[in-house]
Amino acid sequence: APRSDVGVQMFPPMFAVRVRFDFARQALRRGLAASILMHDADVFFRRGGLLAMARLVRSLPHVDFALSDNGPRRSEAFEDLNWGLAWISGSATSLSLLDCALAEWNHPAFDRPSDRPASFAAFYFSRSQPRLNHILESAIAANGRIAPRVCTFVRRDQDKALRHMTGMAGAH
Repeated sequence: APRSDVGVQMFPPMFAVRVRFDFARQALRRGLAASILMHDADVFFRRGGLLAMARLVRSLPHVDFALSDNGPRRSEAFEDLNWGLAWISGSATSLSLLDCALAEWNHPAFDRPSDRPASFAAFYFSRSQPRLNHILESAIAANGRIAPRVCTFVRRDQDKALRHMTGMAGAH
């Protein structure tokens, strides 16, 4: 396999996220799960929180993905949905989107433009979230009535169930 396909040239956290999404896709394709709730390592469930999230998932409208919002609107493109907490249905639409995202993970379109400073690259172009959101938004725009259906978890209910330490330097 080309070196970029095995993560050698990828930012390590992004490689780990890619592997996690690939594992979820394989589990859904093989029928090992009807849907999957995934979370980053910086998500900590409160007492009873996992059961509360299970209730939230059961109450979702008919969607392909339920994601966390990323808090206050961000200035960078494709940053408003946070895949650090993601419910993925086993629908054909969600599997197609995962297939596309994983196949295009290392596409040159996601490379840092030469006019952007390298320090910015570590924050944005080396991350998985903008590429997932870009592919999701492109699929929604291109597919009309068969577009992926997405919602966000209600922040109040999500916060009662868990603590997501996103953007924090430490747990203190």
